[in-house]
Amino acid sequence: IAVATAASTSGAASLKEKEMVATLFCRLASLLRSKFSAFGSDVKITVKCLEVLIKAFDARSIVKNCPEFIRTSMLTFFNNAAEDLGHTISNLQEGKYAHLRGTHLKTSTSLNYIHAVVLPVLTALFDHLAAYEYGNDMILNDLQIAAYKMLSSLYTLGTDMTLPKNRKYMKLEIER
Repeated sequence: IAVATAASTSGAASLKEKEMVATLFCRLASLLRSKFSAFGSDVKITVKCLEVLIKAFDARSIVKNCPEFIRTSMLTFFNNAAEDLGHTISNLQEGKYAHLRGTHLKTSTSLNYIHAVVLPVLTALFDHLAAYEYGNDMILNDLQIAAYKMLSSLYTLGTDMTLPKNRKYMKLEIER
């Protein structure tokens, strides 16, 4: 999104519009996390919506000019993603297969949720932050800690071959 100038406002978003994009992203991500099973076949289109919102996201403006509420919402998103990945690793290590299959009440730690929502959204987010060099502005302090937690969990998920514990289903889901 281009920055509005005095000469031209076409193709540019106001600060309020940028706030609205960030707020919508955070709320939709939170709703999808809490009501994942209710979305059913609409999960893919919802993830695509999140990816589009990410592409419209101006992290530099948000961090510097927006109210604390939006920064707190982004921190909540990062912490939730880190927590979901961490709990998924814990559930794999402890053999809580009902949680991993999504048959338990809390589906945000299911492997399906991780594959269908968390990984594509985080990939789109970090690609966008890297493409526009927003990382230095946004990934600071508590967000940086959450990003390290996500990275640690993803590393464990990708490298620890003992996690599936000879369960064919778990092995197939992790390798997906």
